[in-house]
Amino acid sequence: MIKLIKNILKKLWLYSDIIAWLLAMIFFCIAFFTINKTFGLFSIGISLVVLGYVFEFIGRNKGNSSKGGE
Repeated sequence: MIKLIKNILKKLWLYSDIIAWLLAMIFFCIAFFTINKTFGLFSIGISLVVLGYVFEFIGRNKGNSSKGGE
């Protein structure tokens, strides 16, 4: 049981920066929704564009292509 917990914590530590970044994006969008619905929807659009760019960047660094074999 202790070994399982250590493995889970080790995996979480590997992705802690991504988890923190995603939480920051979520709270950023929530903050904009408190201002106005239009600002909130705009922030979701910007967040999705940035998130897509980040995933594309991560995929290229790992040698994977999101284009399906190109």
